[in-house]
Amino acid sequence: METKLTFDSYVMPMLCPPVPWTSPKSGAYLLTPTKLMRSTDGAIQHQLLLEKGRDEDLHAVLDSLNQVGNSPWKINKPLLDIIISIFNDKGSDKLCIPLPLSEAPEVPRFNPHDPSYTQAEKAYMKREGVKAKKKVAEMHSLRMDALYKLSIANHMRDEIFWFPHNMDFRGRTYPRPPYFNHLGSDVTRGLLLFAEGRPLGPKGLDWLKIHLVNLTGLKKRSSLAGRLEYAESIMDDILDSADRPLD
Repeated sequence: METKLTFDSYVMPMLCPPVPWTSPKSGAYLLTPTKLMRSTDGAIQHQLLLEKGRDEDLHAVLDSLNQVGNSPWKINKPLLDIIISIFNDKGSDKLCIPLPLSEAPEVPRFNPHDPSYTQAEKAYMKREGVKAKKKVAEMHSLRMDALYKLSIANHMRDEIFWFPHNMDFRGRTYPRPPYFNHLGSDVTRGLLLFAEGRPLGPKGLDWLKIHLVNLTGLKKRSSLAGRLEYAESIMDDILDSADRPLD
C-alpha cells in the first residue's frame, strides 16, 4: 500500500520569504506564475484591467500583501504530536479530528425485489442507504483533508516557513497554499506559531487569560475583571490540561 504523499511545490508553504509583489504579474513564488487577483478558470477580465493600470496605483495593495507574506511561521510541535496521536487513534468528533472510515455507519443492504418487504420498508431502507453513503463520503473527504494538513505540518515541523498571499476582487487577502494555512480550522490554526516572538508587554498575559476564558463561553456576562479573576481561579486546571492534555 502506498504510504507516501506527494504534493506540488506551489501548494506547500515556502522555505524562504515570498518574492515581493511588484506588479500584477510578478510576486509570490520563485518559479510558479501566480496571479495577483484570484479568479475562476478562464476569467481574465480582472487580470487585464490590473495589467492596463499603472503599477504605482497598486503600491499600497502590493505593500500590504508583501507585509502579510513576509511573516514567518513555525509548527507547534507538542500540539502536532498530540493531534497526530488522536488522528491515529480513530480521531475525535469532540475535538474536530475526523474519524476513519472504520467508524462510518454501515450502508444498509437489501433486495428491493424481496416480497417480504413492504413498499414503505423499501422506501425507508433506500433513504437510509442514501444517508449512509453520504455520511461515508463526507467522512472520507474530511479524513483525507486532515491527513493532508497533518502530513504537511509534520513535514514542516522543524522548519521556518512563509505563506505567499494574493487577493480576491474585494481586496481580501488569502494564503496561496490551499491545504495548510492560518485561515483553516481551529485544529489547523492551533498547529501554527509565529516564528518571531514579541514581548507581551505589561498587560499581554492578562489579555491572553481573558481570551482563554472567552473561548470557554462560560463568562459571557462577566466583566473583563471578572473573567480575569475566573482565569486565575482555575489556573491549576489550565496548567494541568496543558501538561496532560489526554488525561
